[in-house]
Amino acid sequence: MAELGAGGGSGYPGAIDTDTTQESTSTTARADVPNDLAAAIIAVQAELGINPAGSVATVVAFLQTEHSADGTHSAINASSLAVSGTTVLTGNTVVGTGTADGTLHVRTTDATVGAPDATADDFIIENNGHAGASILSPDASTSNINFGSPSDTVGAIVSWSHDGDAFSIGSHKVGASLRLVSGNNVLGITLDSSQNTLFAGDVGITGAMTASTWPSFSVHKGGTNQTTITGTEKVVWSTEDFDTNSDFASNRFTPTVAGKYLLTCYIQWTSYTADDQLVLSLFKNGTVYRGTSTLASSTDSDGNTLTAIVDANGSTDYFEMFARNVARDTSNIAAGVAPNLSQFAGSRIA
Repeated sequence: MAELGAGGGSGYPGAIDTDTTQESTSTTARADVPNDLAAAIIAVQAELGINPAGSVATVVAFLQTEHSADGTHSAINASSLAVSGTTVLTGNTVVGTGTADGTLHVRTTDATVGAPDATADDFIIENNGHAGASILSPDASTSNINFGSPSDTVGAIVSWSHDGDAFSIGSHKVGASLRLVSGNNVLGITLDSSQNTLFAGDVGITGAMTASTWPSFSVHKGGTNQTTITGTEKVVWSTEDFDTNSDFASNRFTPTVAGKYLLTCYIQWTSYTADDQLVLSLFKNGTVYRGTSTLASSTDSDGNTLTAIVDANGSTDYFEMFARNVARDTSNIAAGVAPNLSQFAGSRIA
């Protein structure tokens, strides 16, 4: 507010006014603004309003509480505070009470737990009671936590989808694995990048191994001989003891769950001659995979047994049994009476 006369006007807030000379011209004096000091006081009152100290004793105490000497905020005391746009906070910041033990410390009450580990002190949530954080989103959206680095901003994820009924946790990088630790950070389970699972300790099962994840089957010839085996011929299985996942059909086992399977087969021969070479073969996808051969010791009741552990992809791999008498084309595979002698069975083991 400029003077009416020859004075320089108020210098506040850059300087404290000391001019008490009454402002006037040769003809007029202003009673409402008699000098520089009065002008400054009027300006301050107009800016601060009534009761500027609030609940604090003095205005000076209020300003010192709210700001540091350099003009930055050292504390903000408010029951509610709305901040819009980008806000930069320098140094450690505490929300709640006490002092910050990390970059951002949300403390409801002091839990008296000491300082956090230096590798995880950028965001701290503390309460002397239950403490937690919530990530909330609409049903059709996902709630996410991403872990990244300069080379990959999404290297691992934790994600929840309400409408998708799926909670996901794991790696998000080609070739990466998921590891679960127990005890004092000791590796317990590894899920590798090909979805194979490695258990570091023993595996116990308290529930049932369901048919849909552990297929098994057992078949036999149902009392009917398979006659006149010509060349290498597929063994026919007419009767099922069980087929837990409906994976056996048309004399072929096609497991629909990927894994390792134990397969075993026995056939008994008839109508052959001593010293005939009797062969039993396991075919995978139409090609010989394993085989066994025996030299007949008599003219009846010789047989072949074949056991193999096979790998199945759970979709296109299939397995069949083939038999052959190398010496002649007139032999038979005997069904036998109860218990059925010629049989084929298998089960997933891993």
